[in-house]
Amino acid sequence: MPNPDAPTKSIAFGSNNSKWQDAQTTRGAGNGLETLFTSFRVWGYKTVSDVSALSSSQIVMDGYKVVFTQGSAGNTASNTADWEYVGIENPILAIPQTIKYWDHSATSYRFFAYSPFRSDVTVTTPTTADHR
Repeated sequence: MPNPDAPTKSIAFGSNNSKWQDAQTTRGAGNGLETLFTSFRVWGYKTVSDVSALSSSQIVMDGYKVVFTQGSAGNTASNTADWEYVGIENPILAIPQTIKYWDHSATSYRFFAYSPFRSDVTVTTPTTADHR
């Protein structure tokens, strides 16, 4: 839980032009992700360093469901571009999805996602044996 006296910035999804872009197949402007799918599943990790321990990775979002609702930007701290994850029902998680804040003491963040939220995708974590 962030310290309420400290400035906090919620993690939100969007881009500089408020559109998620699909792969450019022409020289024309790209289409926002919402024209293809209105949901995606995202994992987020942060790396923290502690002088008394080795750097370690911590889960920030564990398969969160993010949904697009046109015209909803600005309704919550986590929705700046019509994409929301807080309070969204996620049948895969046992606990509710809560707002996440940027940890300015983290040394890095990594996010990966796929769309749509429900798809025939198998996610695995590589092992050291995979790096031969």
